[in-house]
Amino acid sequence: MILAGITMLPAVPVRAGQASRDGYRAHIFSKSTKTTTKNLIDHGGPVLPTTTAYVIYWGNVPTDVSNALAAFIGGFGGSSYANILTQYMRGGSVPETAYAMLAPDPSSPPARSPKVSTIVNEVCHSFGNTPPDPNGIYVVVTGNFPKGGGFCAWHSFGTCNGVSIPVVYLPNVTGVSICDIASDPANPFMNGGQSMANDAAHELSETITDPFISAWYDQSGAEVGDKCQTQYGSPVTLSDGTEWSLQEEWSNNARGCIQSIP
Repeated sequence: MILAGITMLPAVPVRAGQASRDGYRAHIFSKSTKTTTKNLIDHGGPVLPTTTAYVIYWGNVPTDVSNALAAFIGGFGGSSYANILTQYMRGGSVPETAYAMLAPDPSSPPARSPKVSTIVNEVCHSFGNTPPDPNGIYVVVTGNFPKGGGFCAWHSFGTCNGVSIPVVYLPNVTGVSICDIASDPANPFMNGGQSMANDAAHELSETITDPFISAWYDQSGAEVGDKCQTQYGSPVTLSDGTEWSLQEEWSNNARGCIQSIP
């Protein structure tokens, strides 16, 4: 998919526990085919070779989905799948990613597609007056799928208590045909949980390599996951031993989509 238009807004003061206005639009994962032979370009922005994915469950998120995401993210770091991203870490090692759950929010998430500022504010509410981890990725998982969404997930960024943070929005795609994947029978989770993990693979990979939409993307704005989002190879065994069906990711070294690097 094409990188969403970058629209700078005037800087505004940020009070404790509150996000800034949207500085950029979301980079959206819509499941359309966007594979090209053009490699990703390093635009010089930061990357996240070592990070913690802080996950907030907003609304009535099925237990199978939350368990699937905990298992997937816990096994992502140091895996042969994450090793695809090593080439974008500027001399670093295989990306390492830990899983941490923030306090769930039992209130109802937005019925319609939320703005970036809504998701950033949801993260900020979890921290109160405490600055968030600047090396974290903040994932908001909702129990619903928004009306008029037309996408599977997205990532963007904002400012919380004076700290710039990358955010990921993962709505519940259970039963949403445009986001379903073929289940891996060796995986212990239901199709909804497996499909959510695949969406998380796309967004986590892109956020690690391009957290502030200023690092790795090609000349059309496609990121590492965008270029391969409809391509699947053999199931991948992650570092915790769990097996998943995951979309391939783009490799500049291979000049194409690959499933893993041992």
